[in-house]
Amino acid sequence: MFTSGLDALLVLRLFRMLASLSFTASAIGLFIVVPAKVLLDPDSNPETRLYDRVVTAAMGSKDSLVVHFAFAYVFTALVYFYFARFAYETVALRWQYLLRVRNTRPARSVAVTNIPPELAEEQRLKQHFEQSGLGKVLSVEVVPRIERLGVLVRRRFQLLERIEEQVVVILGNPCPAVSYDPDALHALLTSHVHGDGAAEHWSEIRQVLHQWALPKFQTERGVRALDKMIDQLELRLRRFQHADSVLQQVRNEWFLTYDGRRDRSSTVGFVTFENAASAHLAAQTFTFSQPFELRVDLASEPRDVFWELITLRASSRFMRTILSLATYILMLLYWLTLAFLLSTLVSLDSLKTYFPWLPDMAEKNRWLKSLFQYTTPTFMLSLMNSCVPYILSWLAQLEGVQSRSAIQASVVRRYYLFLLSNVLLIFTLSRAVLADYSKWIENPALIPRLLATRLPTAAPFFLDYVILYALAYYPLQLLQFGSISLAMFRRMLCRTPRQFADALRPNYVDWAFILPQPMLVFTVLTTYSSLAPFIFVLGAVYFVIGGFVTKYLLYYVYGRRFETAG
Repeated sequence: MFTSGLDALLVLRLFRMLASLSFTASAIGLFIVVPAKVLLDPDSNPETRLYDRVVTAAMGSKDSLVVHFAFAYVFTALVYFYFARFAYETVALRWQYLLRVRNTRPARSVAVTNIPPELAEEQRLKQHFEQSGLGKVLSVEVVPRIERLGVLVRRRFQLLERIEEQVVVILGNPCPAVSYDPDALHALLTSHVHGDGAAEHWSEIRQVLHQWALPKFQTERGVRALDKMIDQLELRLRRFQHADSVLQQVRNEWFLTYDGRRDRSSTVGFVTFENAASAHLAAQTFTFSQPFELRVDLASEPRDVFWELITLRASSRFMRTILSLATYILMLLYWLTLAFLLSTLVSLDSLKTYFPWLPDMAEKNRWLKSLFQYTTPTFMLSLMNSCVPYILSWLAQLEGVQSRSAIQASVVRRYYLFLLSNVLLIFTLSRAVLADYSKWIENPALIPRLLATRLPTAAPFFLDYVILYALAYYPLQLLQFGSISLAMFRRMLCRTPRQFADALRPNYVDWAFILPQPMLVFTVLTTYSSLAPFIFVLGAVYFVIGGFVTKYLLYYVYGRRFETAG
């Protein structure tokens, strides 16, 4: 818990709890529900073999019986029991962790947003919290508005990157010259010399660069090219020195004259109390009479705060939220249309239009039929959904979310809703909607009945969906194809030591790529718990493999960028 973090521990405990739940539910389903279905189904053909009847009852029953209705409540009670026990364990672990870190500054701090004008000054905000009886306040920091300073810092960094790239082109990385001294080069390039000594300083830089340049610049043609590059480097150095001096001047003027006035402060601040109990009380208490003002929450870690968006005004954040939500709805409708068309195009009936010989061949080979009917749609749907978290993360940043953990939480919620709509609903209803779209347009009341009749028939698809993710998706996660390929591609484009260091940094854990898929699988398991009890066996395999793979990745592959204490 104190090495990998409480967040990672709770996720691993969640996988273990879901695996235990799946094992218990599979035992109930296979040894009680399936025999009851075989014995009590009046429509079953007596000439059918007992083995086929058991397999049919376990893999997905098209007819709903009283036993299915009754055991739906049994599975609901089982889920409630496991989740209640998991919630109590989570509370105990969270308090144990908070007691361990109670003396750290983030544990004793709260983030205050929408600060009203009368409390915009730090001293007034401190008096407000102390007069509320919450405890002694040690420090108050109202985040200043430094948009111009941020623009200057980014401009300076861009110029620095260009200078580094130019130096690498001239000297190489690493520099092959025997007399190369990186400390001396750094001192020459970073020194600001003005007035009479500037010409001599630039002449010394030219001499050093000519001496340490790559062998290809030692020819007559190479010397001319080298002189042009040094001229470009000199121009960039002058621009960098000018940007650096302007930045220092603006920074000094801004902070020396900053007096905490409202027009120079944002509506966001951080208040640090003497103890963690006061911070938790402040986060659970309304200390201001006006609604939506002076909102207090537990402060995130400094590395969790998204500082680029911390000073956005409330009106700007509201407009960004509207724009982000509208874009998400449009994207959801667009992807629903794609999933709808995909689910119809990959069916054997649709493929018969373009490949008349394919359905006959599939009917002769059950493995080929299963490939086209279940495996291919699952693979294509998963491939189509793989880029969605990146789009949702961009939408969360567009919305103006103030912390990285909040961005990932937003992506988890929206991606889960996205998967639920595209996978569970669209692939279940698409063929029936195309067949009877005129009926449900004329009478929308038929849609719930259509959903109830189509869900049992889609059980084989979801059985294949769960086992494909268990036996293919998680083992491929161990290989880290995407991360390794991206790192190799970035290393091919790297020139400067800074770029190499950035390309070789570890991947940080992103819960938006870990949690939504198990959430969807659990939803599928609960949907087909009584109709296809065998799905819990596959669910147990999924959560066991997923737990082991996720544990390995969290321990040995992913780095921890922030900690939210569960």
